[in-house]
Amino acid sequence: MPTLTINEVHRIYTCRNSSHGKRHERVDYIVTTEWDGLLALRSEFEDMDGKAVIIADAVYHRCKECNNVMESIDVIGIENEESKCDLSCMNAFGPLCVCACGGKNHGASWLLVA
Repeated sequence: MPTLTINEVHRIYTCRNSSHGKRHERVDYIVTTEWDGLLALRSEFEDMDGKAVIIADAVYHRCKECNNVMESIDVIGIENEESKCDLSCMNAFGPLCVCACGGKNHGASWLLVA
């Protein structure tokens, strides 16, 4: 019998089009995955605003300036109460967060505003 997992995923997208320079965007998703043992049968990505549900193996995001498909990385958060969350975390575009927020604020400066 398949099982379901529900996770919150923070994903940072980067466009590398040299005509407008690097551009970063962060999108937060709720990911529901149906599993059959170790095999993922199906995943649904719902943005945190509840505006879109994408059923796919991968979520493609296009740059607002040039319409290129952007590269993506998922934020990996490790909560560390001894390290204060600050602008270096919120302005980050790399995948690893090791501060008090545990990834919740990582790259938040790049969040898309509807």
